[in-house]
Amino acid sequence: MGSEEGEDLETIVCVDYGTSMSKVAVSIDGAPPFPIPLGQCEGDPVKEFLIDSSLLFATDARIYFGTYAVRKSQENLRLPQRRYDSLKGRLTTGDKTELGDVKLPSLLNSTGVEFSIADAMALMFAHIFRLTHDYLRQEYEDGVLGNVSYRFTRPVFNEERGAWVDRHMVCAIAAGLSLEVQLGKSYAGSIDAKDARNLIDQSAKKKNAKYRKISSHGIPEPVAAGILVLSQVPDRRFLSAIVDIGAGTTDIALFAGVQPAGNATVDRVRTQGNPVSIANAGDHVDEFIKQMVEEGFQGALTARDRIEIEQNIRRWKEDVFKFGEAIPILSGGKRLARITHHKLTLDARFLKMQQELIEALMQVLKSAESIIDTFATSNAPPLYRPVTSIEIVPCGGGANLPIFKEIALRHWRSSPSGKTLGFDVQKPVPAVGGNYDESFPQLAVALGGAVRDQPVVNGANPN
Repeated sequence: MGSEEGEDLETIVCVDYGTSMSKVAVSIDGAPPFPIPLGQCEGDPVKEFLIDSSLLFATDARIYFGTYAVRKSQENLRLPQRRYDSLKGRLTTGDKTELGDVKLPSLLNSTGVEFSIADAMALMFAHIFRLTHDYLRQEYEDGVLGNVSYRFTRPVFNEERGAWVDRHMVCAIAAGLSLEVQLGKSYAGSIDAKDARNLIDQSAKKKNAKYRKISSHGIPEPVAAGILVLSQVPDRRFLSAIVDIGAGTTDIALFAGVQPAGNATVDRVRTQGNPVSIANAGDHVDEFIKQMVEEGFQGALTARDRIEIEQNIRRWKEDVFKFGEAIPILSGGKRLARITHHKLTLDARFLKMQQELIEALMQVLKSAESIIDTFATSNAPPLYRPVTSIEIVPCGGGANLPIFKEIALRHWRSSPSGKTLGFDVQKPVPAVGGNYDESFPQLAVALGGAVRDQPVVNGANPN
């Protein structure tokens, strides 16, 4: 692995904690990063690298994680249980309070044991780190975890919320790392709630030792996503907008950069203007489909029906975009309204969301008007010839949404020169993509965050 015998490897673990799905990427001794097959490690038959960001505080007084939470919640078809599916949403849009003081509502906690939002985050990270560490120990030599540091990514926030989120993420990761050590070898995706409570309380006394291993601030998600996708073509200058559509937020950042010949990754890059994060993303599409399903049903839906709809809405969304339609049927044989891709993408609610995302992109470009005009008019060939288009790079779970076809039809008129730049929508997969090309848009954030030598971005690098 490139290290001297007896020396610990330098391992970087980057967590992309998502509203719907979470991912982890690792770089060892500066080698290209690779994703941890979290889904495969859980035994998920469909998701190889992704893990459901789900927790189930179940009626049997146990806590289930990831795919185990999804399976258990649907085990009793007569009485489905509510999962905690969007824990990250509490970070992106919730009040900036101490999450250790915010108790899980009884609607989401049927264990009879009290837990806070901070506890839930620590438990989720403990599960993610158990899967990650076990995989690394199995696939690499013992020293792979001897010199390990941890990074995390997050949406673009203003300074105040960014600092608040960073603090809670660092604390949750430290608690998760401490808790993971206490889980024991027999741990397999669920834990008794009382045992979890005791372990959390015990590990809290030991988590301070973990802080030195964790970056003090998160890498903005569109910045992380851009690190690899912007390193495709050497000997060029570029303007590139990363549009990262996740489940909870859409994050957009414009980069101006230079990729010299002979460099493995882009080494001169700056975000330009003001990156944005808006709470308009995949969860909104879930809500549109849910409303369409319920509106198209002729009859009364029970409370149990509505829980089951919530549990399955993400799967139905995947069917719509993968197969062109979803035919929702509840466990009792109750058939709901058929949803087609055509019907969804022409729905007024979907079109409104699409327009708002395009306006957010234009807002980012407007904030960088001066540098765009400089790139459009400079003429010092060969490297500094005028840029004629702005690259648009889709990332995240929404990388295949039809919004990008709409963006490709539009353009940007540069001011004050009046030059027109087209939008060149790309879906690049770096050579480092290996055997996960199809999943790359969803893995781009985690992979970029794990690159050892981060480019300078507005003067701030992860530590």
